[in-house]
Amino acid sequence: MSTSEFQDARTSRAWQRSVSEELVEGVGEVVVEFFDEGRSRRWSWWERPSASALLAAAESRDREFDAVVVGEYERAFYGDQFRDVVARLNAVDVQVWLPEAGGPVELDSPVHLALMTLLGAQAQREVARARHRVWRR
Repeated sequence: MSTSEFQDARTSRAWQRSVSEELVEGVGEVVVEFFDEGRSRRWSWWERPSASALLAAAESRDREFDAVVVGEYERAFYGDQFRDVVARLNAVDVQVWLPEAGGPVELDSPVHLALMTLLGAQAQREVARARHRVWRR
């Protein structure tokens, strides 16, 4: 969640959790949450406290999870961040699941790569739109 002034953290967290649980229903469960409040998606994952904690946890031998479920692409990624994050997670045998992909993302799938490119462009546009909305207030 990028702003605490214009969004309700409880509501944002709840709908993202709901989407995530629905996506993994029947194949897994959400066991731990990482949720950054007040951090723009423009920041790299390594600059966001919870996102960087997630990356560190993924590299731990005793991690609690084998997949990362992102409630909404545009809340988590900006531009081409996605590919780097997924590659890093996949390198430690952690899948990334997105509702927009209907499950796990496969970096070698041309369809998934096209989808991620489109979602990355949309995320960049949304940041620009949000910036203008905030400036107008």
